[in-house]
Amino acid sequence: MIENNYDFPPEQNNNKMSLSYKNLIVVIGLALIFEILTGFAIGIIKGSDTQAFMQSSIGTIILSLASNLGYMASIAIVYGFRETIYDLFKKSQRVILTGLKWGAIGIVLNLIIGVTMSFIYDLVGITPTEQNITQVLKNLSGMQLIMTMAFASFIIPVFEEIIFRGVLQRTIQHNTTPIKGLVIASLIFAIIHFDWYQLPSLFTLGMCFGIAYNKTKSIYGAMVAHIFNNTFAMLMMLIATYAN
Repeated sequence: MIENNYDFPPEQNNNKMSLSYKNLIVVIGLALIFEILTGFAIGIIKGSDTQAFMQSSIGTIILSLASNLGYMASIAIVYGFRETIYDLFKKSQRVILTGLKWGAIGIVLNLIIGVTMSFIYDLVGITPTEQNITQVLKNLSGMQLIMTMAFASFIIPVFEEIIFRGVLQRTIQHNTTPIKGLVIASLIFAIIHFDWYQLPSLFTLGMCFGIAYNKTKSIYGAMVAHIFNNTFAMLMMLIATYAN
C-alpha cells in the first residue's frame, strides 16, 4: 500500500475560504459567463475581422488574459477578495527552494516523457501538430515578443496556480484526500490545455506544481515551480524558433 504522506495545507484546518463543491461550481459558471461576454464584446468591436483577430498573436494573448481574469474575478466574488488573499498567499521559509526543486523535477520529467512519447508517436505513425505558442513566436518581433514571453513565463503561471492549486486542488483535497485532490486537479489542468499530444507531460507538470504547493503549504511554492518551468520552456522554444 502506498503511504499517503501529503499534508493538507494549514488553510484547510483554519480557512477563511469555504472550500465546497458548490462554490467551485459557481466560480466555474461565473468564469464561463465572463468568457462568453468577452467573446461577444470582441465580436461587436471587431465585426467581420473577429476570426482573424482570434487567430492573431495579440488576439491569443487577449483571450487568454480575459479568460484568466474572468476566473480571478469569479474567485474574488465567490470567496471574497480579502479572504482569498489571506488563505492563498501564506509565507513559507522554504517556498523558493522547494518551488525551484519541483520546477526542475518537472522539466526533467517533461523531457523524458517528451522523448518517450516522440518515440511512441513515430512507432505508430502519428505526427503531432506544432504547438500554438511556437507558431505565435514565429510571427512576433520586438515589444510583442517581450510581452508574449512575460505573459507566458510569469502572468499565466500566477493565474493558473491560483485557479488550479489555490482553488481546485484545495477544494477537492478538503472534501476527499490529498492524493485525490492532487491527481484530479492535475488531470483537469492537463485536459484544459486542449493539447492531447502533450497530455502526459502536462499531467506530470500539474503533479509537480501540486506537490510544490503541498510541500510548501503556500501558493507561492506552486507559482515558483510553474514560473521556473514556463520560463525554461519559453527560452527553449525561442531558441528553437530562431535557430531555424
